Amino acid sequence: LRSLGPRPVLRRCSVQLDPHRTAMEAFASIATGHRVRAMAFRLERGPDQRWRCAAVELDGLGAPPRHT
Repeated sequence: LRSLGPRPVLRRCSVQLDPHRTAMEAFASIATGHRVRAMAFRLERGPDQRWRCAAVELDGLGAPPRHT
């Protein structure tokens, strides 16, 4: 989320923990000037009780452009 312009600012974040407390999903929206980007990730707790990142998504960064 680096930028040569304005400094990134956290606008909103949310965390959802599953009922068994073995996984959590987090979301954040980050503003850099007029541009707003999204980031989401999933953490899962392993048998050793350590949290590991199972998935990360950055608002389609690197995805091919969609044609409609």
